[in-house]
Parts: sequence; C-alpha cells; structure tokens
Amino acid sequence: MSTLKKNIFLYSLGTFFSKLLLFSLVPFYSFYLSKEELGFYDLIFNTNNLIIPLITLQIAESVYR
Repeated sequence: MSTLKKNIFLYSLGTFFSKLLLFSLVPFYSFYLSKEELGFYDLIFNTNNLIIPLITLQIAESVYR
C-alpha cells in the first residue's frame, strides 16, 4: 500500500471512530442531563466547533494537505 493510501486510510479511520464515539455518548448525556443542560452543552459544543478552527488556523488540516 502506498504511503498516500495508508495516510488516507488512517486519517479516515481516526475521523470515523471519533465521530462514532461522540455519537455513542449522546444517550448517556441525554440520560444524565436535563433538557436545559443538554441544550447548553450543545450550544457550547457547537460554538467550540466553530471557534477552534479559527483560533488554531486549521493547522492540523493543513498538515495533511
């Protein structure tokens, strides 16, 4: 397997499993948190997802390119 294919495979595998982990944690969050707390968590989580690429200048993504 070429280096490019190997790197693409590892990157996609890491991305898939991190999203799978986040998806599998949602039932635990919804069980232990109230609707208001879950809404606040979602607001903070989505705000972080928007701000972090701006703060880090997307360095991690630029390394792969």
